[in-house]
Amino acid sequence: MRLQSKVIKNKTGVLLLNAFIFGFMHTMVTTESIPFSFFATFFLGMSWAYAYRKHPNLFLVGASHSVLNYLVALFGFFSFRQ
Repeated sequence: MRLQSKVIKNKTGVLLLNAFIFGFMHTMVTTESIPFSFFATFFLGMSWAYAYRKHPNLFLVGASHSVLNYLVALFGFFSFRQ
């Protein structure tokens, strides 16, 4: 986020850019409703970007992403069944 902060001076703009990229990249691999998937992952991306901004520890952001992925797989959200 440091490079983005040099290009975009507004902290909110950096968070929104990160969230948009995160949401877009995760929407490309889903078979569920595209608008729901984008906004859900956009919100998560914004949350993780904010958490990283407050506490710049990539391990904690990655660990929380892994825990969320595990829970999503465990409970079968976004399954590939028709």
